[in-house]
Amino acid sequence: MGTGTRKQMIFASIIVISFLIAAILAIDVWWGVSLVKAASIVQALVTVMAIGVGGVWAFYKLEIFREFQPHLTITQKALHRKVGDSYIHISVHATLVNNSKVKIEIRDASFWMQQIAPFPDDEVEQLFSDFKARPSTEKYFPYPTLVEFDREWDEDEFV
Repeated sequence: MGTGTRKQMIFASIIVISFLIAAILAIDVWWGVSLVKAASIVQALVTVMAIGVGGVWAFYKLEIFREFQPHLTITQKALHRKVGDSYIHISVHATLVNNSKVKIEIRDASFWMQQIAPFPDDEVEQLFSDFKARPSTEKYFPYPTLVEFDREWDEDEFV
C-alpha cells in the first residue's frame, strides 16, 4: 500500500466518522431522539451498509461464484522451407494460453503430423465418403499419419 493510498484511506475514514457524528446529532436535533437512541439507529444503518458493501466486495474481489472450469486456447503455426532438392523442413509451433483463473496442468500430450495435401480428387472423395459413413462418435478424418509421438511431463513441470 503506497503512501498516497494510506493518506486517502485516513482522509476517507475521517470524513465517514464526521458524517456519522453529524448524522447522530441531526437525528437528536430534528427528531428529538436521545443521543443513545440516535447512535443505535445510526449503528444499525451502518451495520446493514457494511454487510452489503462487504458482500459486494467479496463478490468482485474474491470471485466467490466463479466457475472452476479451465479454458485453454490452442493456436498453431506451421512453416515450411525447401532444403535441397528433395527435402522440406517443416516447423510447427503450438501455443497454449490459459484463459481461465484455474491452474491447468498438462501431464501428457500426443502429436501427429498427417499428410492432407496433395491428394488426387478421387482419393479425397473416397476419404470424405468414408468420413460421412462413420458414426458421430468416430468423427476423425483418416489422413495418412507421417509422424506420431507422445510426450509426458512430470508433476508440476508443465503448468
